[in-house]
Amino acid sequence: MSSRSRMRPAIVLAVIVVLAAGAIWQVRSRRPRGGAGDLATQVVDRHDISLTIEASGTIEPVDPVEVKSKASGTIASMPVSVGSKVKKGDLMVQIDARDVRNQYDQAKAALDAADAKVQVSRDQKSRSDTLFATGVATADEHDAARLDYVNSQAAVVNARANLDLAKQRLDDATVRAPVDGTILSAPVSAGTVISSATSSASGGTTLLTMADLHRIRMRALVAETDLGRVRPGQRATVTVDAYADRTFDGTVDKIEPQAVVEQSVTNFPVLVSLANDDEALLPGMNGEVSLIVDRRSGVTAVPVDAVRSLKEALVIAPTFGLDPDSVRRRWRGVGAGASAPTPRPAGTGGRASAGAAAAALAAARARARWQADRGRARPCRGRGRTARRSCSSRPRPASSRDSCASA
Repeated sequence: MSSRSRMRPAIVLAVIVVLAAGAIWQVRSRRPRGGAGDLATQVVDRHDISLTIEASGTIEPVDPVEVKSKASGTIASMPVSVGSKVKKGDLMVQIDARDVRNQYDQAKAALDAADAKVQVSRDQKSRSDTLFATGVATADEHDAARLDYVNSQAAVVNARANLDLAKQRLDDATVRAPVDGTILSAPVSAGTVISSATSSASGGTTLLTMADLHRIRMRALVAETDLGRVRPGQRATVTVDAYADRTFDGTVDKIEPQAVVEQSVTNFPVLVSLANDDEALLPGMNGEVSLIVDRRSGVTAVPVDAVRSLKEALVIAPTFGLDPDSVRRRWRGVGAGASAPTPRPAGTGGRASAGAAAAALAAARARARWQADRGRARPCRGRGRTARRSCSSRPRPASSRDSCASA
């Protein structure tokens, strides 16, 4: 046997070894260094799941009140300030009342004079009636006495009306709280000259702004695409930046019809009423509201973050040693209701080389490990916040806040 024929099996064996090593290196090079072990997992279990719409908003009082004065003048005293809690009827602003008090005193004196004039006119009319009956007084004198008595009565009515108006102006100089609440702003102070809210063309000077902080709400901007699933009376939960670990329960009060367009994005204001007995929520706080569209209790669920689209599956396929083209064909076959063909390793002339066989074996082992892990848990990932399913875990780790979808 020649030396050439003796060397041929050795060369073939060497080629096979090189090809196998190259195939194994190629499969391993496609895997990230972290591997699948770095992915977060969660056991498939029964949970309470809900479909929610999330939006951002601002806390505001339900019925803010602008306090103005019907009287004009200089503020003499102001015993309240921003943050003061007042009861209905408490003194808030005292306006210099010297002018209106003088007007009141004049009106009261005019009424006293009118009452005296009525008494005199009554006596003159009585004497005129007696003299006219005896023929001593003429008809003209009798008519004049009657007319003077009627005019004196009219003067009394006019004096009483002027006194009542003067008393109202005097009372208006003392501004009292119209409702129970908290002072939110005070743009004026003692010594400021203010204008009347009734006689000024500008509407008068605003003295204070106040509101009852027990009645509070959030004004949230909901995207136009989600508005169709929002209804008045719908339950909602609110979280604010000031209390990150606390949740406030609320109810959708109403949907305002006028859209708000910001940077070519159309949103609609949705008002969510909140209970605020401890006055923890303050006007101007920023937060997030979750509008509960639907809820299911005790259903088998997996994290919604574990659900992957075809595009995402193609990206992570090499992590598990899978061929993206094979995954695409299998995905489309399952989606069409057909049996997906099993990928075959590439070969030459219908025969698989030793290197391709080794690569197929490594891929099969990786696929088997992935399927085993998939049966135990699903990886979690981030997802958008609008119209997502969130999980209230029962049972669930205390630190876990992953969203869930029904299995």
